[in-house]
Amino acid sequence: MYVESDGRDEIMKNVRKQIQRGADWIKYMSTGAVMNPGGEPGAPIYTQDEVYALCEAASLKGTPVVCHAHGTTGMIYAIKAGVRTIEHASIVTDEVIDMMLNNDYTYLVPTLTPFSHWAEAEGDYPKHYIEKSKKIFSLQVESTIKAYKAGVRMGLGSDAGVYVGSHGDNTFELKARVKYAKIKPLDVLIQATKVNSEMLFISDKVGTIEADKKANLVLIDGKPDENIDDVDNVNIVIKNGKII
Repeated sequence: MYVESDGRDEIMKNVRKQIQRGADWIKYMSTGAVMNPGGEPGAPIYTQDEVYALCEAASLKGTPVVCHAHGTTGMIYAIKAGVRTIEHASIVTDEVIDMMLNNDYTYLVPTLTPFSHWAEAEGDYPKHYIEKSKKIFSLQVESTIKAYKAGVRMGLGSDAGVYVGSHGDNTFELKARVKYAKIKPLDVLIQATKVNSEMLFISDKVGTIEADKKANLVLIDGKPDENIDDVDNVNIVIKNGKII
């Protein structure tokens, strides 16, 4: 799924190759991962100089950069280099929050879905998935709460595809944020719509209900702005102004 690169020259060359192949965004692994058997989620992989090189190569083509980062150092390197989003954001410190609040470009995208699933999992998952998730999930929840209370810009993603049944279960992340991080249901809905459209540079087309934007709407039975579980009660879906 990805290319391993070491050093400025190799990193810049591989970024250019991905853009040449049609990539609209570049994503890199700033720290270890849960799914990688030997990976340590908090440990940085790239140096600051290497991250600068990666972002520089992408910026020449105007290509935004996404950063997978569980650990603090990886997030700090990413913010300094100018990445657009930090995915997972499991160990957020006061330093990271201060940097985010003084930065008008980078967004945090915590993903509570996979860890909450694996930490409570019973079934045929690799042992290291469950063990690492139990170790880091509480830190991720604390980090999400801290960032939310501080007013950090927070988009919404689910890390869908990493566990069985996650595709098509997209509302799980909305509910997880309310349940574990105590984010207000209305704020979660705003993160999933308005904030995400801004984060992805498509707020001129979607994200809010306004004239001249795409009429992509979901009509819900209930009040999801008060009870987030109501997001599952989909009554009507409208895409480009047509009921489908």
